[in-house]
Amino acid sequence: MVSKAIMKFKILKNVFLTLFFISIVSVPSFSQTIEKLVEQCAAKLGDAQYLRDFQVELEAAGTGGETQVAKYSLVLSSNTQYRLMICNAEDSGGAGLIELYDGRGLMGSNYSESTDKLYQSFDVQIRKTDVYHIFISFKDGEPGSAVAILAFVKRL
Repeated sequence: MVSKAIMKFKILKNVFLTLFFISIVSVPSFSQTIEKLVEQCAAKLGDAQYLRDFQVELEAAGTGGETQVAKYSLVLSSNTQYRLMICNAEDSGGAGLIELYDGRGLMGSNYSESTDKLYQSFDVQIRKTDVYHIFISFKDGEPGSAVAILAFVKRL
């Protein structure tokens, strides 16, 4: 009876060690993929200077049709032009949407409703230092992975 308990313990120990090893090996590859996507996206900024990135992975819209949205709040400086850019991961099911809001409403987006076209980036001029909100989702509630970048363009 004791030998059966020892055998079960050894088997469980091996299973846990295997799972632990797999989790350690898989984490660096995921982070390297995201880091690579951030680097590729930042390389497309042109004359803008990278400030910060937002890494997003969202599931499909829920059964009620509610689109999944990642929300970030940050302070932007007055008299400054910023660029917001979004880059989809290769395996992303959906196309990334990025929107910037202030306390009064939508200030800018990479989506043009009139043409139903998505752009990779858009610039926005901030006139007042305040808290602003970035919303990231995927078109038509699709699941997806993306990296959004906030960049400094120039002082106004």
